[in-house]
Amino acid sequence: MIKAISAASALGNSSRNTWLKVPYCEGFGSVAASTTLPILILGGGAVGSHKPYLKELEQALASGYNVRGALVGRNILYPGEGNPYDAAKAVGELVHG
Repeated sequence: MIKAISAASALGNSSRNTWLKVPYCEGFGSVAASTTLPILILGGGAVGSHKPYLKELEQALASGYNVRGALVGRNILYPGEGNPYDAAKAVGELVHG
């Protein structure tokens, strides 16, 4: 993933104003450090609960200044045992808090 992000970042003027949509992975600090472009964390696969995604998002946001937010998906919209409003509120607090 680091090689792909580095290549996308190195496209010069054509990558200006580009935001990267990146899934969270092990060693995400190195991924975030491989670019100066802003990063949005993808929502990931459905797991039936929003709690694992919140943990990954929190770790990703702490990985670098350029990790700016999240593109939430089914884990927030359909959080299993949870309420979608509470899940979305928790994401908002992580990103903006």
